[in-house]
Amino acid sequence: SATTAWNGGWYVVQGTVVISQGVTFSGDVYLILSDDCDLSVENGIAGQGNLTVYAQSTGGAQGRMSVVGSPVMEGDCSVSRGIRVNGSFTVNGGTVKVEGGESESDSIGIYVDEELIIDGGTVTAIGSDAENSTGIYVGYQFFTSGGTVTAIGGTADRSIGFLAGNENEPDNGGYMNISGTANVTAIG
Repeated sequence: SATTAWNGGWYVVQGTVVISQGVTFSGDVYLILSDDCDLSVENGIAGQGNLTVYAQSTGGAQGRMSVVGSPVMEGDCSVSRGIRVNGSFTVNGGTVKVEGGESESDSIGIYVDEELIIDGGTVTAIGSDAENSTGIYVGYQFFTSGGTVTAIGGTADRSIGFLAGNENEPDNGGYMNISGTANVTAIG
């Protein structure tokens, strides 16, 4: 079957949904996790634009989303990212678990080239088996004022829990703002 496409707009997840061939998105996508739903995405989520996740409620019935990446070739390197956003990624609620997936070169749980905002819910991002593994990579800035964020590098020799800014350009450091009731843990 083909990759699922989310082309701008609002999407509501109800019940148990399994997407086995990955998701691509474009534009501004708003995803609502209904109470007690389970969304499982294999082969990752990748897109250009802004991805925002909401939960229907804030209690124990919040919806769940799990994503596992798969390797793709970028130049001479095999890389795997669970969620790759060329834009901004915002989580306002729900339980979101993302794994980079096994790869030869790089495995990154969540890769955001601009801005990552966590204002609620529980987000866990894990790099998997690879030469380099990173839980969360943010190219520009990270904001959180609520919720719980856990970033785990994985099992690589070079394992990083959370990386903000471009490590290859030391003058281009990332910005992090952690405030309110936010709880952030990063493990290399």
